[in-house]
Amino acid sequence: MMRHELDEEPVLIDTRMNISCIRWSPNGEVLGVVGTEKGEMRGAVESHACVQLYSHNGIHLRTLQIPGEKIR
Repeated sequence: MMRHELDEEPVLIDTRMNISCIRWSPNGEVLGVVGTEKGEMRGAVESHACVQLYSHNGIHLRTLQIPGEKIR
């Protein structure tokens, strides 16, 4: 029987977006989160695609805005 140990200090990230894909960089230092985010522009709520990058310990590094509303 395989025993799984729980992470005693998990890092939780609230991206505030609908996530479509998550991937670690090859060296495991950066987490890329892809999805859509809702924001208010000129009084109207709009969705836009974006990529958010986080360090391995959950620090937000950068948000890249992608043209359009959907991303895969």
